[in-house]
Amino acid sequence: MEIESEKKDKDIKETQNEKEIERLNRKLKRVMEEYAKCAKERDELRAAINAAERKKGRPGLSTEKKAQIRTLYQQGNSMRQTAQKAGVSLGTVSNVIDEAKKSSRIVYVYMDRKKPATLLDIYPAINRLEIWNFTDDLISRAFGSREKPRGKNMSNF
Repeated sequence: MEIESEKKDKDIKETQNEKEIERLNRKLKRVMEEYAKCAKERDELRAAINAAERKKGRPGLSTEKKAQIRTLYQQGNSMRQTAQKAGVSLGTVSNVIDEAKKSSRIVYVYMDRKKPATLLDIYPAINRLEIWNFTDDLISRAFGSREKPRGKNMSNF
């Protein structure tokens, strides 16, 4: 009889354990369903936020304003004068001019035998010319004795 009662106790414990496991499984399933709902809501919110996200900072310059700045600078105005006439900051003018320089750069290197004698940096978009002479020999230079030739000299050259 004792063996039977032990067997019954063991069966009761196993049944209780199985019921506890089933209860925990149901609870875990509910938790996982709630988690899935929350994750779905989070993903929907992120998608809505990304779709409606504002651009941060100030809006960029319009292409018309950039063209105006380049034109004023091409006409021979200094950067400061260009900034005042265009109604923008000096830094903005500098950035627009640098951008124009990068987009339209032509480089010529004039050689004296195997060494560079003169380097010309030409920026057609802003009508500028920068010259570096690497030799003191006037005959080897692209513009001879002129240290700082102007654009007029470049077109004659």
